[in-house]
Amino acid sequence: PNGLKLFGLSGMNEFCGVFIRMSSGNLIPFARSYDSGVWEPAAGPHACLQKDITCNTDGSGVTLCGLNLPSLVNSTLAGSTYVIITKDGNIDQSSKIAAFLEMTTFGPTKSEIDSLNNIWDDIARANYIRSQMDMPATSHREYYRRRVNTKWDATQQSARSDHPCSPNSKWRKYAFIKQDRHDTITSNEDIHTTFEVVPEEADLVTAIYEAEDSSGSVTFDRGSFSSSNPGFSGLGYYDMSGDGDFIQWSISSYLAGSYPVSFRYAHGSTGNNGQRPLDLYVNDVFVKTMDFTFTDSWRYYKYTELVDVNLVEGTNTIKLLVSNGYGGPNIDHMRIGKPPAVVIKTNGWPRTIAKNGVGLLDGWGVDLNGMAVTMPSYPDPPQGDLFRYVFG
Repeated sequence: PNGLKLFGLSGMNEFCGVFIRMSSGNLIPFARSYDSGVWEPAAGPHACLQKDITCNTDGSGVTLCGLNLPSLVNSTLAGSTYVIITKDGNIDQSSKIAAFLEMTTFGPTKSEIDSLNNIWDDIARANYIRSQMDMPATSHREYYRRRVNTKWDATQQSARSDHPCSPNSKWRKYAFIKQDRHDTITSNEDIHTTFEVVPEEADLVTAIYEAEDSSGSVTFDRGSFSSSNPGFSGLGYYDMSGDGDFIQWSISSYLAGSYPVSFRYAHGSTGNNGQRPLDLYVNDVFVKTMDFTFTDSWRYYKYTELVDVNLVEGTNTIKLLVSNGYGGPNIDHMRIGKPPAVVIKTNGWPRTIAKNGVGLLDGWGVDLNGMAVTMPSYPDPPQGDLFRYVFG
């Protein structure tokens, strides 16, 4: 039926709508009332006009709205009819608590819903908000980063992602790749990058022990020394062989104590999921199995993690042993000590901290100690865990 029709208001948490039902069964919105509100035009090209809705309240407080329903006989909607559809929007208490937590927290959990599912009224909601305000502040950024951009279980570098709080994460570090460093400019630009040693670590020193040391301080098994893959720091590197192969340094001139040790290496094979772990021994005592992960190329060298080892006064031996069945990487040198951390700033603002210093992959005529470097643009963060573009 068409013409003027009277409709009451919907109840609280209820929806009432007038729709045009086509012969196909599809519904076209026409007018609506929800949460005890007066009737209003619905969305869409066939909705009623506001001027066709008239609402009046009688002396008893009852509100009725008149809707003018146009005839559908001679229109493009011929064969259609008007229908009224109502929906009860009331939800149970658990759903109300979940909706509240969705708006006020990082999201509801089953345990938190159960703990609040007793008396849930305005006082309970106020007490919950007050208790949250009394708790230590948490970081939405930290929460978000811990749950996105997780590391893919792959050895390839392309598009590989990292945990946001792990070393080399693209969220926290900036990489100055070769294109950046060799594209520096000398004109007066607005972008200046400085590399500033952290004052508290300025006195830290390191010692480098090359793998190909000819002084007799290096012993090895059946591997070989080579210089065919450039990028090494000295005259070459030690190409480790299979199980049982090792390289060992004999060093002295250290006082008894704990020292951080790391190794510079290259590893260009994706076999064994890109891993070639080596066992670390100090004075013939097993310390730990160290990860030597895929570096994308046999010509790209990077440092391992820093491992604290205990040295005695006098002579010490430090050995890397193959025991995994996949062979070992190419060992460039051993480094004892931690380099000073470097704060990298752009236009005076700290961008990141290279905790283990800044190392160069090739020659670059720049003194990084406090010197301003002008670049044509900001450095790009690495695409995930790109070791080849990381400092060192």
